[in-house]
Order: sequence, then structure tokens, then C-alpha cells
Amino acid sequence: MVVFLASLLAGAGLDAADKLASVIGLFVGLGSLAVAVLALLGRRRPAAVDSSGQVDDGSPRQVVTDSSIGGDNIQIGYARDVSIHREG
Repeated sequence: MVVFLASLLAGAGLDAADKLASVIGLFVGLGSLAVAVLALLGRRRPAAVDSSGQVDDGSPRQVVTDSSIGGDNIQIGYARDVSIHREG
């Protein structure tokens, strides 16, 4: 592809090669912009609701169910939207 474009531009003359290179650059730039926009839109996922009714935004989380721990044992390193339910 590059060899074809180089031979095309070399045989076209300086003025025509300049104009053709500008048009090619325009389409490459527009294509790159379209790919960037699609990549940004593809990263947005709607939040899903899991079986417990919690919103699953795709971030890692830790869930412990059907467990019994004696005494006070709470370990939170970094917390955002933390809900701790104590029974008993």
C-alpha cells in the first residue's frame, strides 16, 4: 500500500502530489477520529443489576454470603458505597 502511494505521488508531479497527499491526510484523520469516538462510546456500558438488587458497575467487589464470623471482624481497605449488614 505504501509503495503504491509513493509511486503514485512520485509520478503525479509536485503540485498534484501535494493536493493528493492533503486529501489522503484528510481521510486518514477523519478515520482516526471515527475510531476514537467509537472506542469511547464502546467503553460505556449500562449498569446492570445483579440478583441481590445491587447495581453492578463492573468494578471489582467482594461479596461474602452464608458466613458466620465470631466477634467484631470488619476489614475495609478502600470503600466507596459500602453497605454492611449485621444480623444477630
